[in-house]
Amino acid sequence: MSTHIARASYAKDHSVRQLLKLRKDEQIPIHSSIFISKKIEKGSKLVLLVGANKNPSWQINYGTVRM
Repeated sequence: MSTHIARASYAKDHSVRQLLKLRKDEQIPIHSSIFISKKIEKGSKLVLLVGANKNPSWQINYGTVRM
């Protein structure tokens, strides 16, 4: 189990912003994150929940570029 908060447009390269494309599958690498798990059986399914962080202490980026 893990909690990882990052801006997806900077996930591949922290110095260059790469905007995500609408309706296109993307692979977003997760580096430098602590992950704790248990051994799972072969064929088991994992669920990854991706969403916007709406914590009042964090700024929401509504996007600034139209495609």
